[in-house]
Amino acid sequence: MAIKKRNKKQQDQSSEIDDRLRKMGRRELVEVIYALQQNEAEQAKQLEKLRNQMNERSLVMTQAGSIAEASLALNEVFDRAQQAADQYLSSVRASETEARGKADEIVADARELASKLLAQANDQASALIEEAQARAQAIEAQAQQRAQALLVEADQRAHDAYDQAERTLYEANKVLEGIGSLAARPPIQQ
Repeated sequence: MAIKKRNKKQQDQSSEIDDRLRKMGRRELVEVIYALQQNEAEQAKQLEKLRNQMNERSLVMTQAGSIAEASLALNEVFDRAQQAADQYLSSVRASETEARGKADEIVADARELASKLLAQANDQASALIEEAQARAQAIEAQAQQRAQALLVEADQRAHDAYDQAERTLYEANKVLEGIGSLAARPPIQQ
């Protein structure tokens, strides 16, 4: 029963570790793999050492010929193997915690950078809007000046045309008066 609970707990931990590894970025995974490889190399050394000790124990057991002594030696080997496995799991958990911390730092840095970029973009947008408004005002002022100049010019032309029309009318009246005075004279006899 205790073995089933331990196996279930190890499966749950393994599933949780798998989920966390899937969420990690490439850099964090490389760091975790590197740490695991180092740990694996260390475990391989320990395993080789334990095998050598086990071989030595086998020789001792064959020489001793005692089942009780062999059982005690095996228990010691199993205890050492359990310690090595516990140490391995502990290092994996430490690597996971370290990777999670680095991931949190990366996310915080990315959020800070995004915030700065957003503020910078808002500043640039405000500057562009202000510049566009200033240009629009300048164009509007220029258009008003041009319209005023055209109005003054049109007014001047209208006055000139009116003055010309008055002169023409005055001259036409004089011509009519001259014609009227000629018509009132008696005809010249020849």
